[in-house]
Amino acid sequence: VFRIFRAFRFLTKVQMLRNVVVALFSVVPAIAAITVLLLLILYIFSVMYTQLFKNFFEEGYTTVNYFGRLDLTLFSLFQIMCLDEWSGIAYEVGEQDYWAWLIFIIFVVMSAFVVVNLIIAVICDALQILRKAERAMLFGLSEDEAGEWEAKDNNSNEQVQTEEGRIQQRINDMHRMLDEVVASQEKMHRTIQYLSIVVNSQETKNLSSGSKVMQ
Repeated sequence: VFRIFRAFRFLTKVQMLRNVVVALFSVVPAIAAITVLLLLILYIFSVMYTQLFKNFFEEGYTTVNYFGRLDLTLFSLFQIMCLDEWSGIAYEVGEQDYWAWLIFIIFVVMSAFVVVNLIIAVICDALQILRKAERAMLFGLSEDEAGEWEAKDNNSNEQVQTEEGRIQQRINDMHRMLDEVVASQEKMHRTIQYLSIVVNSQETKNLSSGSKVMQ
């Protein structure tokens, strides 16, 4: 059964996956600190929810015993943190205590939005540091020099994109001018055709009137 873990060898074969794993291991202390903060928030709110709503299931206010014991409250709060049908739980509790929605929203904002985004920010920062280290090893620079070089590279890329945008704008202007020239040429062509028709009709009339006079 444990042979399936050999599939993790695939991580060492792909450079991008290996970089992600290295970045994750490099931010383990920061993630551990954020995890401790999350556990502290879960414990505080678990005690609060258990004290406030532990009798709701026995009194028939909720269909499931969400907050009867501390362990049940922890599981329910983990479900709410994952945003898994948390609004249904909030509505059931809010039917009895109208002010309960405020506690639910505070917990969702602190756990699902703030803490989870902190973890994502730490991982992104680790990937950025890993990228600087790779540039430093590749070009023989220090990390500070690699960071400065990367900033210059980003600025040059922005300048190139700006120049490309200007060139594209000029091309679009030229296309618009060509369209206007083609439209004006078409109008001139139609005008010339109309004038030629008028001139031909006038010559035909002159020829017909001259033949009548000669007769």
